[in-house]
Amino acid sequence: MLNTFKNYLLINNITIQNEDETTISFKKDDLYYLFVIYKDDPFYFRIMLPNLLQVTDNKDKIIQLVNDINLKFKVAKVFIVDDKNVWISVEQFAYTMDKIDDLFNRIFILYASILEEIKVKIKDL
Repeated sequence: MLNTFKNYLLINNITIQNEDETTISFKKDDLYYLFVIYKDDPFYFRIMLPNLLQVTDNKDKIIQLVNDINLKFKVAKVFIVDDKNVWISVEQFAYTMDKIDDLFNRIFILYASILEEIKVKIKDL
């Protein structure tokens, strides 16, 4: 799966920032993402957007925002790491490589929708 995603990045002119045997970090649309696989489950992968927001004085409102986003969007998880940073993770199982690039494209369309929703809601904080 890692090589498949590396090929997707190459085809879409997205530069890999760093990689190891289970993770690729890359920048897309001025945001840094992580693509993560797990050796114990070759069909599962995550594309994560770490450190999207800092939790500051409005912690209760940020928690509500996280909950609202989680209720609205399928397959995406928004969560707070170490009580200070908001992350997003889109997680999938891929049992075939047929149309895998379409799946990756759909994930980034989902990210665009989530980020737009956050941008709208963050104005109310």
